[in-house]
Amino acid sequence: MTELRIGNYVIKEPLLNILEEIKIELAGNKLADIRPKDDEILVTCPNDNHAGGCEKTPDCHINLLDVNDSENINKIEYGYFHCFACNASGDFVKFVALCFSSNEEFAKKWLIQNYGELKFSHTIQLERFSPINKNKTNKVQYLDESILDKYQPWTPYLQKRGLKRNVCEYFKVKYDPKFRQVIFPCYDIHNKLVMLPKRNIDTKVFYLDKDVSKPLYCVNYIVEHNLKNICLVEGPIDCLTCYSNNIPAVATLGSPAEEQFEILNKLQLKHIYLMFDNDEAGQKFTAYAKAHLNKRILIDVVKIPNGKKDINDLSPEEITELIKQYKLPTLV
Repeated sequence: MTELRIGNYVIKEPLLNILEEIKIELAGNKLADIRPKDDEILVTCPNDNHAGGCEKTPDCHINLLDVNDSENINKIEYGYFHCFACNASGDFVKFVALCFSSNEEFAKKWLIQNYGELKFSHTIQLERFSPINKNKTNKVQYLDESILDKYQPWTPYLQKRGLKRNVCEYFKVKYDPKFRQVIFPCYDIHNKLVMLPKRNIDTKVFYLDKDVSKPLYCVNYIVEHNLKNICLVEGPIDCLTCYSNNIPAVATLGSPAEEQFEILNKLQLKHIYLMFDNDEAGQKFTAYAKAHLNKRILIDVVKIPNGKKDINDLSPEEITELIKQYKLPTLV
């Protein structure tokens, strides 16, 4: 079977699936056109030096032939790409790096984290990564909290985003300097650690374990304090911004999932303020939430003002005004 190899890991996922996943993560900013054709994939070139990475015509070709089976006299390796317009070329790791406007070390880590299978686990011990499983399961597998001890407790990036240090420490936010990722520990309603979502501070790419049910970020706080009125936001930084301004909230960690609303509907909540991002996706998430929340719950939609994207984009004064305007719940 055709596969990529990165050190002691193999990547067996079809390259077409990986390209589609990258396109989703980059919100369509690159790889506008992906076309499988015979033994290659034609794709719009992601090279920033070629139309800023937003080329419209698929001049880039990615080889799908296995070098061991190919009779091609050039012996081009599996995953090798070449753009006939800007002449960019190289292996698939380099292609992924171009997609994220990053280096090849980041690309290797991204591929391993999302698709890697450890091939030689008997010869070397490496950090375990969870490959993407398209068929997620509802089976709960709790994590040992000692896993958090290997990360740093703080990074100036969080302060730069306007988050209070005591809030981040309370919710056990961590930082991984090796991968330059902020880690947002997620707990279930029983205060058990179930997931470690991560966000790269350079590329802003967000990573979730995709083979388990999607948790609600900070739902354990809501349960512990028996809160009835809360805000529902998208990202963990939005959620921590709320708590930094004394607003109780939970986050859907991106697009909302049905299992998250099953949890919300069981919490006997009285009032939920929907505060998703101020964009097209946020509008869809708002409609989805309205359709899936129990009819007994009072719902208000909070609109982010002044063309800003989310609550983290607002100044403290603007957040104070938002609290007054919508009578948002507060912790004090």
